[in-house]
Amino acid sequence: MAGIKHCYRGELASLYGHIGEAQLFLWMEGVKNKTHGRHCPNRQLKVYRRKEFFEQARLQTRRWNGYAIDVDRVLKDFSNFGSDHHYCNLLGSLLGVFSYRLRMEISDRFRGYLPVVVDLETGGFSKEDNPILEVACSFVAMRDDRLCLKDSASWSLEPFEGSHIEPASLKITKIDLDDPNRNALDEREALVAFFKVVRDEMKFAGCHRAIMVAHNASFDQGFLNAACERLKLKRSPFHPFTALDTATMGALAFGHTVLSEACRRAGIDFSEAQAHNAAYDAERTAELFCHIVNAWPSSRIGWKGAKKKPRPLSRT
Repeated sequence: MAGIKHCYRGELASLYGHIGEAQLFLWMEGVKNKTHGRHCPNRQLKVYRRKEFFEQARLQTRRWNGYAIDVDRVLKDFSNFGSDHHYCNLLGSLLGVFSYRLRMEISDRFRGYLPVVVDLETGGFSKEDNPILEVACSFVAMRDDRLCLKDSASWSLEPFEGSHIEPASLKITKIDLDDPNRNALDEREALVAFFKVVRDEMKFAGCHRAIMVAHNASFDQGFLNAACERLKLKRSPFHPFTALDTATMGALAFGHTVLSEACRRAGIDFSEAQAHNAAYDAERTAELFCHIVNAWPSSRIGWKGAKKKPRPLSRT
């Protein structure tokens, strides 16, 4: 019996090597009765920072391939420890918690950056003279190691004072500036609300910064940066110059840079009647982005949780 216990002690030591981040510290003490391997009633398992460990376990539950951590069972095994049976149960509970492969989180996939799909509808092509009329964003999340569309938000904006609107742009976007149902906000108010939604999602996802995803991203990024400079907004959540361009990604994956055609080649429904609406375009762009990212296996990005080692790309 004592030999079995020593074996388990070794497994617990090995277990600690796997969960060092959780700061679970275990040791055996008070072993005074060693005669004939009989049960030692004063053998105890001590746990330091147990509360912190289980709180972290709760926070990380979503990372264990959908299996919930049975915290009550583990706590029961801790409190009932005092026999070989409870010792086995305790070890089994802990090994059960840490035996599942970690799911990839969005912060793992993009090294701490949160990709936010953005689409702007503007009053022309000049970021200095033409206003932003609509802003929309779509958020994505990892589910079963696949990137999926999560939710979206959009805002209508009033043109800033002194701006110029090209009539041709309104014909393309079909925006009616006199429509009372637009519920348009002041440019500053809309962008502050937009940035707050992005920061909230960053915090939820555990990311330290947002990175813009857009179709022809330099256009949207340029207008957004110009608006921030004009309004003296210094706390944009987005990276100031790095962006992920789905036009480039579409050219690589499908041989086409036009959003509607790239979506069709990806098998994504696209309505020309609804196109050039910021909310609609943002969602289609998000679906295209997810489709292309999901076609690239995690084993090729060198993620620590990937099953296979990265393989070099073919030279042919």
